[in-house]
Amino acid sequence: MKKHVYALMCALLVSGTLFSCSDDENGPGTPDPVNPTGEVKGFYILNGGDYGANNASISFFDEEGKLANSDIYSTANGTGLGDSGQQMILYGTKLYVTVTNSNRLVVLDLDGNLLQKIEPLEDGQPMHPRYMATHDGKVYISYYYGHAVAVMDTTSLSVSRVTEVGRYPEQLVVADGKLYVANSGGMDDGNYGTTLSVVDLETLEVEKEIEVLINPTEVTADSRNNIYVISMGNYGDIKNTLQRIDAETGEVDIIANATKMTLVNDELYTIYAQYGEPEMLFKKYDTQSFDPETKELDVVTFLSSAPDFVYPTLFAVHPSTGQIYIGDAVYGETGSLYIYSSAGAQIGEVIDTAGPSPASICFLD
Repeated sequence: MKKHVYALMCALLVSGTLFSCSDDENGPGTPDPVNPTGEVKGFYILNGGDYGANNASISFFDEEGKLANSDIYSTANGTGLGDSGQQMILYGTKLYVTVTNSNRLVVLDLDGNLLQKIEPLEDGQPMHPRYMATHDGKVYISYYYGHAVAVMDTTSLSVSRVTEVGRYPEQLVVADGKLYVANSGGMDDGNYGTTLSVVDLETLEVEKEIEVLINPTEVTADSRNNIYVISMGNYGDIKNTLQRIDAETGEVDIIANATKMTLVNDELYTIYAQYGEPEMLFKKYDTQSFDPETKELDVVTFLSSAPDFVYPTLFAVHPSTGQIYIGDAVYGETGSLYIYSSAGAQIGEVIDTAGPSPASICFLD
């Protein structure tokens, strides 16, 4: 596979951010319309679909991991979700889903009913919503071709502001009153981006740019507001690399090689699935153990024996149980979801996600 085609597939399919219920305009403790007693449990999976096939979908599984609905969106709305589902988050009592190639952000209730659909344009051209972050009743959305970040209010479900950032922004995270946005430059093969834009949440203006390794795509933060970034490199001699940005000094340090990450309870889980490398590595870092002298974090292997994954497109850890969820994708086939205990033992049988390329998971607890 040519490197620019592989890069595009990675850009369109990779997600792996975990979101569970948070409070929005409904307020803390508000019963949701589907689960008023809090007794029903399960999880949603966004299947990104095959690129260009217009077959993104959302599957719902019960608490035992059994498929309850293979496509809640089409069931509720009588039409398909679109092409290239990128990310899904559960914030308060609503699901927010970006469908990149269809230039669509949809807001759903927990039964999949469409509450809002936004298809942003700039000078008549699609802006392609991509990734999201939430904070204080707002959803922040990266617009990939718009080179911008939009702000959605969760009460009115309308976009109130669009702020220009760097080229082809990917993931974003809120830390200490700032929004950190990874500017991948991903569609400029040979001229990838090298910055994170730092947006002040009070003014919604870009405060500064932080230089990192080329092609930053994933970004997250620990409880002390240290920022972690994965840069995908050039899909050649510059490898997928994890970096840490110190909250106090702003210093950027290289930690290790990594392709995907998820951070739960100050433990940073990573998968290194470098294209062309013979094996994948599964590491867990204690983010509170950083040694300023050695520039290292305490690290252990969290999965020493794993199946021969083709390409992990979904990666999450449940914040309460510590269970690890990895979704694997084979082009043209439905996805596979593997569940592991916190000790690394596989739990149950492999789950068919009922759609191609699983991208995001949201838990109902």
